[in-house]
Amino acid sequence: MKNFNEGGRKLPIPKISCPMKLNPKINPNKAQKQDSKQDESALRKDQVDSYVRYLETLIFEYQYRNLLEKEGVKNLNKNNKYSFQKLNELRSHVNSKSLIAKSIILNIFILIITLAQFPILAQDTLIDSDNKFSKTTTYDYSLYRAIKTIPLRSSSFIEKERKKYPNADFHKFPVEQHIGDMSIIKRIKCGDTIPDEIMDLPLWVVHDSYGRDTISLRQSMDKPWIIIEAWSDICPPCIESMTKWESIYQESDSNFTLMGLYSSYYNYKVVNFIRKRKWESVQIIGKSMAILSHAFFGKNALGPSIWIKNGKLFGISKALSLREGDYKKILNEELNSIPKYASWTD
Repeated sequence: MKNFNEGGRKLPIPKISCPMKLNPKINPNKAQKQDSKQDESALRKDQVDSYVRYLETLIFEYQYRNLLEKEGVKNLNKNNKYSFQKLNELRSHVNSKSLIAKSIILNIFILIITLAQFPILAQDTLIDSDNKFSKTTTYDYSLYRAIKTIPLRSSSFIEKERKKYPNADFHKFPVEQHIGDMSIIKRIKCGDTIPDEIMDLPLWVVHDSYGRDTISLRQSMDKPWIIIEAWSDICPPCIESMTKWESIYQESDSNFTLMGLYSSYYNYKVVNFIRKRKWESVQIIGKSMAILSHAFFGKNALGPSIWIKNGKLFGISKALSLREGDYKKILNEELNSIPKYASWTD
């Protein structure tokens, strides 16, 4: 899932009718089952040409969809017809490659298109406490429909940021605002069991210790507690609170998993920021951040700490509000609730 989840976060790629009524005579699955020693020259030329034309059309459809998506076209007419001139230009380019290369490309595009058509549920592998891959989990993308994304694109701003952050990937981490629909996202209250749609929500993350870009809360329940700190690089109290949690988290006997909820439009900044401070926690970004913020806070918020114990919302505390000893008293179950003086309310 790691390589395809980013595409799954966007709208499903719509089906588009092909202008060429092709009926390829070669089935790729059957072709793979043929004896590897069979002489390719035995294939009739018209069969090869038919398969190549089929390949070309699929590649062109995929490239054309990507082009339209970059230009901001979200909904395509299913009866959209391609320009034969563009198709011929693409065919000239494709024909310069070998048939074997074309077959490989075709298989890759079929896989990508297939995964893009079914973005709601997908399986991934869990890592247990012994660092062994042993279980599977099902991701639930259903809540992503509740998030409206507004691109914030200013050419002058992007150019300024490119100079400031020359290694930033503005294509992977676009500048966007996310607005949640609370009629779809159910607010979680203190004492509630975290619903499956939140536990299995595929979270877009950076700085994961295993190099993953997608995890879930259920995958992170290898310890009794999960602490999620909402912060931003423009909020000094949030940074101080996150630093406090990091100091506790990095102790050898910590009994919780720490996650940052990076509440910002500028996701390309976060990795460089946390590396300078030698933080170890994974950071939740993008639409995933917006969904969790609305589920726990009812809005985008900065500063609160979400306390999850054994799959239930234990409580939410204000940034830097707890007394020094109270952090460990709660984590060690010496206190059965977050003290009122530190409890966060909207």
